[in-house]
Amino acid sequence: QALAGAMVWNTNDEFPMNGDGIYLWDGSKWNYIGGSDGVDTYVPTGDGSMFTGKLCFDIATGNSGINGCSTTDARQKTVFTDRTSQDGVYAAPYSGVQVYTFTPSSAVSNVRFGFTEVVGAGKIVERIVPSTDYSGNGISSACKVTVNYKSSLQNDLSGLTRDIGLKLKLYVIYNDGDADRVIELNTFLQDCACCDAKVSTTKWLNFMCHNLGADMSSNPFTPLAANHGAKYQFGVKDAVLSQATDQANTGAVAGWNGSVTGSSTGWLVENNPCPPGWRLPTKEEWAGVLANNTITRTNNGGSSWASSYGSWSTNTFGNAIKFGVALVLPTVDYRLYNNGDLNNRSNYGYYWSSTAEDTVSGYDMYFTWNGTTTANQNRSYGMAVRCVAE
Repeated sequence: QALAGAMVWNTNDEFPMNGDGIYLWDGSKWNYIGGSDGVDTYVPTGDGSMFTGKLCFDIATGNSGINGCSTTDARQKTVFTDRTSQDGVYAAPYSGVQVYTFTPSSAVSNVRFGFTEVVGAGKIVERIVPSTDYSGNGISSACKVTVNYKSSLQNDLSGLTRDIGLKLKLYVIYNDGDADRVIELNTFLQDCACCDAKVSTTKWLNFMCHNLGADMSSNPFTPLAANHGAKYQFGVKDAVLSQATDQANTGAVAGWNGSVTGSSTGWLVENNPCPPGWRLPTKEEWAGVLANNTITRTNNGGSSWASSYGSWSTNTFGNAIKFGVALVLPTVDYRLYNNGDLNNRSNYGYYWSSTAEDTVSGYDMYFTWNGTTTANQNRSYGMAVRCVAE
């Protein structure tokens, strides 16, 4: 028996209504959404509308201090047996009943919600319930849907890290007057740390817990050399320096390419250095992280950084910045654009975005001992990459 809100792609041309295509189960019947001969009739949104809600859940009962999951007492715990409905709650523990919000950028019609259990079919969703019937015209205010996650996830997720956890795809489909459009949210359920941060008052961004190229078995919430990762030049798929090489040499790098150029449209999809299902954050997303999270500076001794520049040596690996309660970025510094020389690892953290300024510059997010901002930099700089879920 299908659950209300489930979506399927039907391949039976003789199926009643419209034959093959996408169908949404409303609890009593299958409703045709679109598609013919394998071609969807809806298109991804690009109009500024938003679909928001919590995207990562950690039961925080196993993998304590191993598999890159951090210790259980340092994680954002979800209790799926708690049936309290939470709407915009940004503090753990989280419940198993979460409200997701679709906010249209202009008046739309025929808003409907659905889901696909990508990994763990039959184990994730008990039901999804829209707050009201949104099938009419002229809808311009927020539309809400409650997702009731199964209480049994409290046991089913035990011991599952991010790589082997369960995955749910939530949909909102609506008509903007020209066509049906869709926004998708990928939701992860696991027994491992969630390293998410707010990018607005209502929207989360789901980050990897480690920098690209770092030791994935290390504790992501403690500043360690193993968490610094590799160095990348903007728009280039492969790392210019591995973590080991970066940490073995603090001086100039022989053969450094100081003339990196590329498309002005940004870090191209085909050159995405992140693994499948991941990408770089945009400049705007980094700016959202800076504006919407409590920012603290910490080191592996538990105290704040020194109050002025120059108090730490180039090879100090123990400083980091923390956004909110779950996103920790070490002070990786950068490699100079013209020769690859390392600047000051202990006080600076530079992280690329996917946004280009022009053919020779790209935007980054950086922080120092006394500030955080986004700025455009020469593409030849070597910086860290922290991927986010697509």
